[in-house]
Amino acid sequence: MPFELVIAEPYKLDIREYEEPPLSDNHVRVKSEFSSSKHGTERGFYRGTAALTRGHMNQSHIYVQDDTKKSIYPYLLGNLTVGRVIETGRKVTKWKIGERVFFYGGFRQIHTVSENELKSVPEDMSAEGIVYLDPAKYAFGGILDGGVRLGFRVAVFGLGAIGQMAVQMARLSGALEVFGIDPYEFRRKMAERYGATKTLNPLSCDVGKTIKEATSGEGVDVSIEVSGIVSALQQAIRTTMRGGKIVTVGLYEGKATDLHLDEDWHRNQQVMIASQGPNFPSHVHPYWAGPRWENTVFELLRRNWLKSDGLVCPIVPFDKSAQAYKEIDENPSNSIKLGVKY
Repeated sequence: MPFELVIAEPYKLDIREYEEPPLSDNHVRVKSEFSSSKHGTERGFYRGTAALTRGHMNQSHIYVQDDTKKSIYPYLLGNLTVGRVIETGRKVTKWKIGERVFFYGGFRQIHTVSENELKSVPEDMSAEGIVYLDPAKYAFGGILDGGVRLGFRVAVFGLGAIGQMAVQMARLSGALEVFGIDPYEFRRKMAERYGATKTLNPLSCDVGKTIKEATSGEGVDVSIEVSGIVSALQQAIRTTMRGGKIVTVGLYEGKATDLHLDEDWHRNQQVMIASQGPNFPSHVHPYWAGPRWENTVFELLRRNWLKSDGLVCPIVPFDKSAQAYKEIDENPSNSIKLGVKY
């Protein structure tokens, strides 16, 4: 039987056996070669702090806490997987055994997937480039919602996978100055390698004050907050010019005790939007609804206009994935996006 990596309960990971379902007519069996995680979203499930572990969004789009909610555990970790087709259902026409494909799927050795969920891996793309499709999609939401354009000043808070893509996209959009903010030197250096004009450690300076001074007191046109840390959102507000825009891409948890709206926010008449990337784009960007969003981002990665070299880090064998995941949560200083080889 194959193995998978799951959260058994908060802070407890388990590489366990599982049973693949029978292969139906329109499904394909895929052997995994490379998978990646989605730390920002998964972190709340790993720690047991995510809002969706204790409630849900109702039909009125309002969050409702539910003390009787069924446990989400065991919860499969992982986000995108690259693999090869090893078996096909009798009505499958799109795929042949041996073809290299990718799809949304977690840390599992074998996947059984509908043929329509699979996409072909171009010969000129690496697995590392493929798994950056998801973070790039959400970074693109930040760029579109922020209206980043030629000549802008942009600040990106949080230089994980989404933040690294946001830095590159801001430069591709024509931003003259792109500030990258992250407490970890490794992430700052990678951002500088791929387009950040200046990076800052928020633990060693007042980011808002520093960036305002570096921009003749004006601040940035757009701040993209990716970290999901409330204190970073407060600094994003301080960094953004009067009438500027703050786009939140990160997922926030818990009480916002570090957010002081009576200070800069109240006086600077800024616009703030919670970007949901490709999830709900149509009301803001109607022409980007449907496959155009993902296809555009994928083409940027395929052409290497968005670069991923060195941005999947660390990369570990599957049998070391639980240990690596735990270590990244406890000390993320040398990581950006976990990759797993099978």
